[in-house]
Amino acid sequence: MCGVLWSALCYGIGRHVLCSCQQRSWHARAALCGVALLHSMFAHPNLVAHASPTFAVSLPPTLPAARTIDPPSDRDRRFGETLSASGLFLATTAPTDGDNALEAGNARVYQLHPRGDLVEVPQEIGVFRARSAGDHFGAAVALAHHATEAEPRLRLAIGVDRANFDQPRPPSSLRNMCEFAGAVEVHFAPLPLENSARSASGWFHEATLVSPEPQSAAEFGAAVALSDDWSSRFPQDLEDASAFDSAVPTTNPTLASGPFRSERSTYRATSVASPALVVGSPRYDINMPQDSAANLQPEPQFDAGCVDLFEYAPTVTALGDPSWQHRVTLLAPNPMMSAWFGRAVAIGHLWIAVGAPGERDDRGTSTTADDIAGAGAVHLYLRTHAEGKAHANYVATLRAPSPSQSAWFGWSLALDDASLVVGCPRASRHGNAVGCVYRFDLNDFTVGPERIDAPEPQEGAAFGLSLDMYGDALLVGAPGMDVSHAMQSMRASPSGFPAIVEDVGACWLFHDGQCARLIPSTQRQSILFGNSCALLPVRNEEGDTGARVFAACGHQYVEEESIAPSPGVGIFAPPRSSPP
Repeated sequence: MCGVLWSALCYGIGRHVLCSCQQRSWHARAALCGVALLHSMFAHPNLVAHASPTFAVSLPPTLPAARTIDPPSDRDRRFGETLSASGLFLATTAPTDGDNALEAGNARVYQLHPRGDLVEVPQEIGVFRARSAGDHFGAAVALAHHATEAEPRLRLAIGVDRANFDQPRPPSSLRNMCEFAGAVEVHFAPLPLENSARSASGWFHEATLVSPEPQSAAEFGAAVALSDDWSSRFPQDLEDASAFDSAVPTTNPTLASGPFRSERSTYRATSVASPALVVGSPRYDINMPQDSAANLQPEPQFDAGCVDLFEYAPTVTALGDPSWQHRVTLLAPNPMMSAWFGRAVAIGHLWIAVGAPGERDDRGTSTTADDIAGAGAVHLYLRTHAEGKAHANYVATLRAPSPSQSAWFGWSLALDDASLVVGCPRASRHGNAVGCVYRFDLNDFTVGPERIDAPEPQEGAAFGLSLDMYGDALLVGAPGMDVSHAMQSMRASPSGFPAIVEDVGACWLFHDGQCARLIPSTQRQSILFGNSCALLPVRNEEGDTGARVFAACGHQYVEEESIAPSPGVGIFAPPRSSPP
């Protein structure tokens, strides 16, 4: 009864504040957020009382950036919207918003030079620009070492998901005549890179890839992932390349498919030296009518999505670009409307993981009454080689143990050997959409995933919207995190409630049994810090084992509410482990 009265009181106060202003001014928004915060603390005490036991007594320490990579100019409003790292190389993009297209997007590659706990000014080693504005150049980015080739290279793949398809095409083919079909630009730089400054002239354009069946607004290039040599963790350890051959057993036949449907199956990767690239088209429509017999076609599935696998094969002399060859197009085992299959992709030496965050959970029944819309799923494929070509065979579908509506399981992915982490940014906890991350052991499908919750759960924080993993280090972004400030540091408010700065964002670094909250250099509204993140491992000093990981965290920055340039990309040096 007291909870009901308290809810009614908070509702009355909020309604009074809202009605007192014809528009929702800054003061009204702050007051309403304060009311909501108090209401959540008292009417929903589980958010506080049932926080993760590890952090229930004291909250993790905050960690400011050791260095910030500033945007090149004030016009780079979304500098840092997507990030990718390989070794100590970091790629970041500024795709603009793609709507007003005042400036064409660009991508840049930096090399980090850490010195103990310090980070020198990152060295810019490559700049790549869009040909025209409005194509969302840099919607996705992937960076990888390919050191096992005859000529070791550092490769960069840039997603351009709103590019027009303007390649030569048969006059009678209407399917290829489309706008905003998307593309992927691939560049490379020979290794090793010199320590001196290297301009974009040191890079070479390798290919412009398009979908084998271009489709208008399919967003080909919305997600990209490059296979990375095992040795790229530490490029000097080239002898570890033999680790590519590994066996992964499973004893659960219900999760297997096709040739792997046996009581005891062994998945073995073949030695695959050729680099591979996977590209997601999350808004690809399938089962579209193609002829007069359209009434005999299956029901169209709009925004079902697809994923294309490309392989680097320089000896092929087929028509078109001879370096990157399309191998296979992947569809979900059970394609669904608005599933966004391909919204996230990840590739390892053995596995390919594809996120479909909009896929509904049909609970294994033939009726739709119990379906959970937007629960999400992740589909696993085994990388194989046959007849000298790369293939991907479907193996399993992963879902959240406790699915909830619009949880978006599979929105983000990170794959490291046989460990897979899946972001579920709207996962429910005590009835609140706070988000979480699941970690799967792909060596044993019979073991349920580990759920990782935010140390400071907050409604709408989107914990898990971005993530990266290296060994036991995990970096998770929560760009919707609100920050409260004491009133003495803000303008006076007649309401007396704490000031809430909305959508500042945060990142959480879990490593060596510790947890730290990474905070942006500025805490302005709507910078969405943590929209992207990446880990950069550094070998410990001689005599130490393992590695330390530096973290890079970017922003999205909502331009519609912008009052200043993008805050840039933060580089964080994690605290060293405490002695036992």
